[in-house]
Amino acid sequence: MEELYYSTNPRLFLHGGYGSKLSLVSITLSSLLMSQVLSDAPFVNLYIGYFKTIGYTWSDIPEWLALASMSTIAGNLMPLGAASNIIIMEYLELKYRTNLSFKESVKAGALVTLINTLIYYPFLLLISL
Repeated sequence: MEELYYSTNPRLFLHGGYGSKLSLVSITLSSLLMSQVLSDAPFVNLYIGYFKTIGYTWSDIPEWLALASMSTIAGNLMPLGAASNIIIMEYLELKYRTNLSFKESVKAGALVTLINTLIYYPFLLLISL
C-alpha cells in the first residue's frame, strides 16, 4: 500500500522520487517551454498556484529559483516569450524601418537562452545539494 501512495503522489512524480534532481529538470523544461505559450509573467502566476497545490513551501528555495530564473530567461527564446520582445520589435519597425523576422529572433534568442541555461542550471544543482 505504501508503494501505491508514492506512485500517485504528485509531488513525488514531479520530483522523480526522494532526493532526485529531476524536479529541477522538470521545472526548467516546463518554464522554458510553457513561458513561450503563456508568456513569462502569466505562466509564473499559474505555476505558483500549482507549486502550492503540490506542497512546495517558501523553504524550497532551489525550486523557486528555478522557476524564477528559467521563466525569466525563457522570454529570450521566442518573440512571444515576453511582451517586451513584441514592444522592441515594434520599436525597431517604427523607429528604424527594419523588421526582425521570427526566424532571426528565434535564432538569436535560442543562443542567449542556451547560454543562460548553461550558467543557471549548474548553480541551481549546486544550491540544491
